[in-house]
Amino acid sequence: MSIFTSGVLYIVGELCVPPKDILFVWLTYFFFPILALPFLHPVQKVIQSDAVKMQIFGFILTTLASGMGYYYRNNNWHFNHVVFLAATQSVASGVLHAFSRILLMDCAPSGKEGVFAAWFSWIRMFGAFGGFVIGSSGVGNINRAFGAAFAAAVVGIVVLIFSNVSSYGGAVAAGHVRKRRETGSPVPVKGSDDRSMELLKRDIHRKRREKRDAKESREKKRERDPEPANLRQPAPPVLASHPQKRSRRV
Repeated sequence: MSIFTSGVLYIVGELCVPPKDILFVWLTYFFFPILALPFLHPVQKVIQSDAVKMQIFGFILTTLASGMGYYYRNNNWHFNHVVFLAATQSVASGVLHAFSRILLMDCAPSGKEGVFAAWFSWIRMFGAFGGFVIGSSGVGNINRAFGAAFAAAVVGIVVLIFSNVSSYGGAVAAGHVRKRRETGSPVPVKGSDDRSMELLKRDIHRKRREKRDAKESREKKRERDPEPANLRQPAPPVLASHPQKRSRRV
């Protein structure tokens, strides 16, 4: 929000961009993530990244946009530069928004996802309000807004890396998955479903084989150690049925 607000005020008040170009910049900022985020899914599968790594990627894009804006703050920006910064920051905002919700749902306890989502929305609202205040307070000077955005992105990267934040660990703590050794990525890769089905079939066959072996061992033990005669239960007596004699009529 800080970059968006300060950037719009800067290109309107200082660069005197025509209204048609401002509309194009806004369309780029709001609609470019719709096209860019689906193309990031194959990249996510290749690098096998989870929600935390994708958030780090979003913060890196934010540092790129804010750092370039801060470094070239005294130069005369052309329209293609403005569109590039708008597209970069829009992808960063989309990645941060989408994967922060995914991370929240992974780490929220079962049955309390709505409560955590509500609190998360309030926190995002206060963050957007603070970014709007910082971006609109220095009209004509983007140093403060871009510097604050760069510092916030760096702090977010440091927190995600060094605070041991993990979507898998959060899912285990919330009780969504059973604890096991974390290997690879939670992103499904090619052949992972077939591998899971193969492991499941092997487990079923192993259990059946164990039951069959246990039954055979019990039968062999029974044949090897027969029950003593004094412990055998006597068979119930069988009553012979005698046919009833028919009474002759005299």
